[in-house]
Amino acid sequence: AVTAFWVSGAAAPYPAERIRQAWHCLIAAQGRSTASGFAVPPANSYALNSQAAALNTFSSVLEDAAEAAASRMRLPEPGSGEQALLLFNPCGKGRISLTEAQAGGIEFASRVRVFDSAGNSLPIQVLDQKGDSASLLIAVDVPPASWSLLKVRESPSTPIAAVPFPAVVKKIDGGLQMENRLYRLKISSSGMITSIYMKDRGSAGGKEFLSAPIQHVLIRDRLQANRPGSIRWRDRRKKPVPVSQLGARVLITEQGPLRAAVSVEFRIG
Repeated sequence: AVTAFWVSGAAAPYPAERIRQAWHCLIAAQGRSTASGFAVPPANSYALNSQAAALNTFSSVLEDAAEAAASRMRLPEPGSGEQALLLFNPCGKGRISLTEAQAGGIEFASRVRVFDSAGNSLPIQVLDQKGDSASLLIAVDVPPASWSLLKVRESPSTPIAAVPFPAVVKKIDGGLQMENRLYRLKISSSGMITSIYMKDRGSAGGKEFLSAPIQHVLIRDRLQANRPGSIRWRDRRKKPVPVSQLGARVLITEQGPLRAAVSVEFRIG
């Protein structure tokens, strides 16, 4: 909103009253009981409605600001085969952002390339394509508190920027292994996490965080009707019941290079 006011002046005045009202709605819904969902049902409903109203207002303010910022940028001409993506970094420090984006008018997602304002090809990962719409994951180095203009086009002759430390997932004996620059994680064929290993940290060496596999358990809590958020010590100190994960479905859902993911599904009871 401040950017919109700077670039447009009186044409886009700072929406102080809209932001103030939305902030009051959001704060009013952040009580301990309502934020955790343990308030009485009507209070939970009112809190959710207040949060939804506040988030809608914030989204509207951001969209107005994006429109004002884009009006001062050199956007691709219609019919040029290029599309513009406007990326906002609200943080006060620069960072490499993994950003999901939708691009329309795409014939082959494998040919899509994304370029920054200097014309450099950026690392991307194609998540999905339905019809002429492609879902992309883009790694962008964004300056602090900034708007960045990216351009998307099909350019099979341009190589995709390499990822120095790709995220990968692969099959190993007894399950799957996920890995990035910092960590190596192993998942058994039954869906249990058997290892979380931090890689070599120089003189400190690597470190294994688990002494035993992580397993799901059931804990019985007898909640009191008039105090739904309380958990009694007499219930908490009882030994948890391990959950059998035999027959679990362990699937690779994303293969990298920017992001790797695994889905674990199993039935309880």
